[in-house]
Amino acid sequence: MLRVSFACLFVIVTTSQAADPSPLDGTWNVTRAERTGKGLLADELKTMQVVFKDGKMAIKVDGGSQEAGFKLDPKANPATIDMMPEPDDDKKISRGIYKLDGDTLTICWGSVGNDRPKDFTPPANGSLRLMVLSKAK
Repeated sequence: MLRVSFACLFVIVTTSQAADPSPLDGTWNVTRAERTGKGLLADELKTMQVVFKDGKMAIKVDGGSQEAGFKLDPKANPATIDMMPEPDDDKKISRGIYKLDGDTLTICWGSVGNDRPKDFTPPANGSLRLMVLSKAK
């Protein structure tokens, strides 16, 4: 149940920027995922991947896939990511932050309509989600 809600909540949020390649482009394996301080089990993580390509992102879980668009602001501190279910739907934005360190990507985001997180620590009683991904080889 937690695995499915992670995918839905993460993918149901983003906007497109197809003109320029994103520094996130490629396939990423999920190595850690938390929601309100609770992590997914290693077996659950093995079936999860995130693919960024052509201004869109897709979450792949257990053979299924959901797509969304995304917008990055790498100049913000911390760098920001806005995610929406449809590129033209500015009312359903999930605001997040991200950190790219070589082949490791960390993303923290809140539910649609909530404030952007200030750091990468989801509180035990909040609505923030955290994913740590490693670039697939």
